[in-house]
Amino acid sequence: MPGLNGLTQTYRLSTNIRLAKYAVLLKDPTDTTQTKWFAKIPPSSTPWLTAAVAGVVIGNYYEPNYFSAEDTDPSTITGTTPTSPYVLGGTGVQDNGPGVTVQYTGTARVQVNGSGTVLDGDLLVVADQYGRVNNPVNLGITSGTLVYQVGYAKGKATAINQVIWVDLILIKAAV
Repeated sequence: MPGLNGLTQTYRLSTNIRLAKYAVLLKDPTDTTQTKWFAKIPPSSTPWLTAAVAGVVIGNYYEPNYFSAEDTDPSTITGTTPTSPYVLGGTGVQDNGPGVTVQYTGTARVQVNGSGTVLDGDLLVVADQYGRVNNPVNLGITSGTLVYQVGYAKGKATAINQVIWVDLILIKAAV
């Protein structure tokens, strides 16, 4: 399926949570089977070491009638529980559920977590539990560390939640 500027894949969420667009999701090997692919939000501690990157959420993922303004801080959305009776976790398009669509190739938009400046061409990794990104230097990751990479920045970011373009690579390699 075509995304904004690349290909997309639909995943099931491991937990019943909302997601803000531009969040980076990780693959969840624990729940994934041959016919059901699961993704999860990154953990708060060392998310760049946890699991392979599934991709970038291309649209807000929450229940009907839930509203968030365009510039809403993703930490107020991502990881929060939807109102009853809505269940966003565990269902996919095969179950007539929504599934969450992530872009995994091409150029995508992501949000920066605001720890230092990101420059054009910087390598980006998942930086926090809201799926925001940053470069390894700003996160204190030492050279030579194997990390799950998101891609390379195509612009400069200096503020928290700033949206920038990234060339997706989604590999595990040393920084």
